[in-house]
Amino acid sequence: MAAIQGEQANTHSETRQQARRLISQFAADRDGICLKIQMEFGLSNEFATRLFSLAVFLCDGLLQLRPNLEAEDRRVRFFRILCQLPIELQMILCRRTYSSGKMLIASKDSEAAFKELACSFSFS
Repeated sequence: MAAIQGEQANTHSETRQQARRLISQFAADRDGICLKIQMEFGLSNEFATRLFSLAVFLCDGLLQLRPNLEAEDRRVRFFRILCQLPIELQMILCRRTYSSGKMLIASKDSEAAFKELACSFSFS
């Protein structure tokens, strides 16, 4: 019984140490840790696909950037530059933005993202 309690205490202590390390890593490099989490759970591909669908909608005139957005805002500049590129480069850039190892976005993934985006703007 005492051995089990000792093991549990060690496990609890190790968990606390690991939590402290993770918190300090996050404090030191928030963006890097978020990117690692996204990649670990496969979210980088989903985010890249959503970004690509936004770019397509912007380039096709289905969405517009609000005129009151700051021209110096890095997101506004990103989309303005992105919309001047051929669609193949847009796709690659969207993937690279989220450090995805893939170059292209599968049509089944982009179709789902297009539908999701279109539904979010449709009127019921």
